[in-house]
Amino acid sequence: MKIHLTELLACPKCANKLNYQGTNLELNIQDGKLTCEGCEAVWETVEGIPHLLDSPTGTAPSAMSRISGIFHKPMVRWGLPIIQGGGGMCAVRTATIKKLDLGSIQSTEDSPARILEVGFATGSNLSRVRNNIPANIDVEVWGLDSNVGLMAHAQKGFETPDFEQPANLVGADPQHMPFPDSTFDRVFHIGGLAQFSDPDAVLAEMIRVAKPNAPVVVVGKRLAPESKNSPVFGATFKLYSGAGGDPDNLLHQLPDDTQHAAEEQLSRFYYCLSFSAPKEASA
Repeated sequence: MKIHLTELLACPKCANKLNYQGTNLELNIQDGKLTCEGCEAVWETVEGIPHLLDSPTGTAPSAMSRISGIFHKPMVRWGLPIIQGGGGMCAVRTATIKKLDLGSIQSTEDSPARILEVGFATGSNLSRVRNNIPANIDVEVWGLDSNVGLMAHAQKGFETPDFEQPANLVGADPQHMPFPDSTFDRVFHIGGLAQFSDPDAVLAEMIRVAKPNAPVVVVGKRLAPESKNSPVFGATFKLYSGAGGDPDNLLHQLPDDTQHAAEEQLSRFYYCLSFSAPKEASA
């Protein structure tokens, strides 16, 4: 992350400006600290990533998590398309990119287009999004996640010749995003709101940081209605989803002035909620 981009960050406690002090490499932040001009809270930056978290997660995975991870990856890659009757994560990501309408994204001489993924994990979604943006568009790709254990791994994925502009990764609580209102031209999340302790707060924050009329997309785990009475699919979905899946009908949680709202089942295990942010930013 370039030093000047820290000006886009806001203190997660009081929303005031943060000032960076520390080392840099070719004007990219390295190890240092971000100090709030308002409440004077101090946040670390580690290997170029701001850690705006009171209690970072993901630094020491449990033995059960490691065992689960061993089985989860092959299940997603080979088992999921079979169980769903076709359509694995590649199909889910393709549907997400289509809903984001990246072909119409615009930048100006004064401001690049900005895209935020909430919960970037390994960063694989961000690289796909970046590669689907028209070549003539000046864009900043941002990722926010509370799992600091994944951040260094994700960052290395962007340090390749094919990815000319690294993503700007931030460690922060999705329920209290460290950005001003109306910052991003696109906001999306893939994985499911049920993984967060307050799903409603995460959805509200996604709307808050999106610019007026900006597309917002949430893709999460939910068992298709026609499969809910199947013991096999029910048990498999419970094993796969872990958190149990997102609730039905999220449309009623959106502000009344949300535009183009739609909710659809993408596959047996995944749904998509898409809409355009209200014309005026919601508080």
